[in-house]
Amino acid sequence: NVIAWYTRDAFLYRLINKALKEKDIIVMYKFRFVLIDLHDRLVQLHGAYINSLKSHESTISELVVFHGQGLTLTELQNLKGNIKGRISMNSFLVASTSREIALLSAGNGSGRQVVESVFFEIHCPIMNYFTKPFAHIQQYSYSKTKDEILFSIGTVFHLAFVETLTDQLWHVIHLSVFTTEKEESSMKNLKTENPSRMWFNLLIEILLRMPQTEDARNEMIAECKLFYADNPVELKKIDDFQTNYTPTNAIKWYTYDCFLFRQFNKACRTKNIDALYNLRFFLIDLQNQLQNLFESQLNHMSSNFTVYRGQLIAPSELQKLKGNVGQLVSMNTYLSTTKSCAVASDYAGNGSGHPFIESVVFEIEVDVKKAIKPFANIEQVSIMTDEGEILFSIGTIFKIESVKEVLDNVWFVKLTLSKDEDKELKCLEDYFINQIGETSDLEILNVMLFAEW
Repeated sequence: NVIAWYTRDAFLYRLINKALKEKDIIVMYKFRFVLIDLHDRLVQLHGAYINSLKSHESTISELVVFHGQGLTLTELQNLKGNIKGRISMNSFLVASTSREIALLSAGNGSGRQVVESVFFEIHCPIMNYFTKPFAHIQQYSYSKTKDEILFSIGTVFHLAFVETLTDQLWHVIHLSVFTTEKEESSMKNLKTENPSRMWFNLLIEILLRMPQTEDARNEMIAECKLFYADNPVELKKIDDFQTNYTPTNAIKWYTYDCFLFRQFNKACRTKNIDALYNLRFFLIDLQNQLQNLFESQLNHMSSNFTVYRGQLIAPSELQKLKGNVGQLVSMNTYLSTTKSCAVASDYAGNGSGHPFIESVVFEIEVDVKKAIKPFANIEQVSIMTDEGEILFSIGTIFKIESVKEVLDNVWFVKLTLSKDEDKELKCLEDYFINQIGETSDLEILNVMLFAEW
């Protein structure tokens, strides 16, 4: 009944919202169990809600909801100054599919000298799972208000435009839920994206230190089944995983083109915290198996070797590479490479997709002495045993040495393995421990989820 308690105008609602709006990390930590329960409940309801919209309103690609409230003139001016930009909610947001209810909440403009009456129109995609969760909560709300929708903390909106109606009585703010599918990237520039990198790497480190439990395994499987509820082919593969998976074949499942590979890489590229947390069971096994292989192969590795990766990338990603020669990049996900340049070239293609997609071959020089994150030859444990496959850990850092066009619309990018001690990440980790005290990784993660990325 966490939603009923949150939507009740009582001490809990006031204390939590005040802490979130003021970013009071100490109070947030004290009420962490409520925040976690509320977030988890929204995640549970989100998938079912999206599926119900898809099944009953299959011709509609988005849901339009409304929210009314009073804002100070300063708050309103800040919104007007951010048109075409993005805004993020630092608290949970209650909206309604009823325009009339939202207008009542906005007021009629009578308090203009104190607050402005503001009416939000919010467009939400219903075919996209890569947003913060939102759900219909009428059945669970304390007020039982008809058509009530609750958005998760941290939901990001695109601010389209602001208009004023009815002789200056109402200001209408047009928003759309921003989805992370448009912001995918397999690598991060360490110079320009340093804060984001630190948060993401800290998240991964905390997830890797969490205990492996049967509950974590069951949560992951349940989420995958929910996502692929209408896909019998993938559901069969999920059943196979549920029956036959063991930690020693994590890499085999990662290299298998199925639900797990797609869900896991999508979560990494989009830095989807909810999805990564749900997939932590697999992340831990994958990293452990790679680390074990690295340690067993280390004494037999050449001190220096070269591997290749062929890939089709967006033109914007190629421009980032060209503009950052000499800089460091960090991998958002695990990086599969091959000892064969010919195999990599086949994956890259011949440039025929230009200008919509770019063919790129990465040449990666590895000095084993610089290894901080594990990497290993996975031929014996991969689903593909004939490609001389070398897998690099998530978070591996490379330096961009050069970017050259070797054939018409085929690019050759030279990378070298870089040794980065990540002192800023260690400082951030120490900060959390000092602020919160000696505590578990899960508790650190809970606080992290409500900090700014």
